[in-house]
Amino acid sequence: MKTLFIDVDGTLVGYSNGIPASAVKAIRAARINGHRVYICTGRSEAEVYPDIWAIGLDGMIGGNGAYVKDGNKVIMHQHLSYEQCREVVDWCHQRKHEFYLESNSGLYGSENFREAALPVMQEYSGRKGRSRDIRVEDAFPDMIFGAELYRDDVNKISFILNDYQDYLDALRDFPHLQVGKWGGAGETALFGDFGVKDISKKTAVDVLMNYLGSDLRDTIAFGDAEVDIPMFEICSYSVAMGSGTRACREAADYVTDAVEEDGLYNAFVHLGLIEEGQKSEYPFYGWNNSNVLPIVEGYGELTPCKLYDLLSELWCRETCAPRMQKDWCEENKTLGQCSITAFLVQDIYGGKVYGVPLGDGNYHCFNVVGDCVFDLTSEQFLPERLIYSLGNEQFRENHFRKAEKKERYLKLKAALERKIKEIG
Repeated sequence: MKTLFIDVDGTLVGYSNGIPASAVKAIRAARINGHRVYICTGRSEAEVYPDIWAIGLDGMIGGNGAYVKDGNKVIMHQHLSYEQCREVVDWCHQRKHEFYLESNSGLYGSENFREAALPVMQEYSGRKGRSRDIRVEDAFPDMIFGAELYRDDVNKISFILNDYQDYLDALRDFPHLQVGKWGGAGETALFGDFGVKDISKKTAVDVLMNYLGSDLRDTIAFGDAEVDIPMFEICSYSVAMGSGTRACREAADYVTDAVEEDGLYNAFVHLGLIEEGQKSEYPFYGWNNSNVLPIVEGYGELTPCKLYDLLSELWCRETCAPRMQKDWCEENKTLGQCSITAFLVQDIYGGKVYGVPLGDGNYHCFNVVGDCVFDLTSEQFLPERLIYSLGNEQFRENHFRKAEKKERYLKLKAALERKIKEIG
């Protein structure tokens, strides 16, 4: 299985600020196949909007490497100190540069950034081949104005360049910070930025892979700009978007199509991460965050989604709870299968089994493995949504006191083992 690092702007998100449906499909299908997917972006977490998280991700690298998060756990966060932030803000004010602070708590614009950034963002939009009819609010929908600009939680500070000499002056005046530029190649850059010294996407990938205990030989990077090249250098394989910069394309092992021409999806197919036309959505609760692998031998790299596919062929009237057997049908395969399925899932992936109390005094069982909460048999309740936060831990010793339930569990488990042997 591979660990994928995907830049956001220009790679995952198109130049019209939308996410191509094919990119969503590609990432979901890759995670169904057991690959891990992290965004690796210049954005801070406040700029990772719900539509990006809704795709289903394993975590993120933000601030061009300043922030590393696996699931809900922050692995590293290197940010500017209060004194460094104040120094940069004062420098920008003295030189009349409008700017904005990038923090996990939000984006904070300087006093006149909205007005000063308008022609700059219009130029940036035009260079990317999209309409120049853009507002600052379109690019930065949640930017906060009028807030305190001396802060101790800032990952990066971006400022508008009046000319290229401003970038050179920043390099001269701040040797203790990481000074970069973006919005254009070389002297055509539109913005400069300040970050923590010696932090890059490359160092962040290394930190995350060490934390995961995973091999860098199993990594693939996807990007579109010079800032992604350090990520290309550390990852085993690199893919540039066809719409990316020349330097990025030349540095990559493979160049795919443009971001808005299904570039990400086509690259995933080309690399064998997914199959053309592969299923990318499932009907059970938590499918898009159930990226766990077996802890016991004999199941290979079977993911919960792939397990669901197999069980869909095995659930039957005989494995259904006796009180529901009269209502079981092929169109409602998961009916009456919850507890035996949940304990079988626990056998394969570990974790715990919980139960949501139902109105009839029974419990509907589901699984929790680490940060992943999923329920392979939830679709029997659709369109109703269960409240999984109400779940209580369940124990097989209690459930299997009923001989018929243990017998059904053993029947399903034996059928699954036979199925796995058949498919090799």
